Amino acid sequence: QQHEYGYRSGMRQAVLEEQQHEVEKAKKEKRKKESHMLVEQIIKEELTAEHLKNQAADSDDDGAAINTDDENEEEEYEAWKVRELKRIKNVREEREAREKEASELDKIRNMTEEERRLWQRMNPKQITNKTDKGKYRFLQKYYHRGAFYLDKEDH
Repeated sequence: QQHEYGYRSGMRQAVLEEQQHEVEKAKKEKRKKESHMLVEQIIKEELTAEHLKNQAADSDDDGAAINTDDENEEEEYEAWKVRELKRIKNVREEREAREKEASELDKIRNMTEEERRLWQRMNPKQITNKTDKGKYRFLQKYYHRGAFYLDKEDH
């Protein structure tokens, strides 16, 4: 009977994890839509400000034609839009990484000593800037001819 209970609790756990995964997925989609809407709003505000500025410049020039070298404004606008979306995405990812790291630190702090040891064994620190040292031959690290005694370059 315990086996059956364990199976059922495992099923419940799997269902809960699936639901949690769906909720997280929905949150990500919502954030993505919000960021797109925010960028669209910023773009519209900038375009209206630029339009107003251009109207003011037109009235100051007494009808003289304004020569702009920007022949492909739509392409530049699209390129700017892509850059802005990437920047917003990078900022969001950095913020989420900081939040994840903070939550992981809190989780580790709340663990008991035995749980912490087990966690550290399962997730060892990864050293990113470690350099490989070459193998020394026998007593090579103690051998140096000395710069004082070298008169000629005789390697």
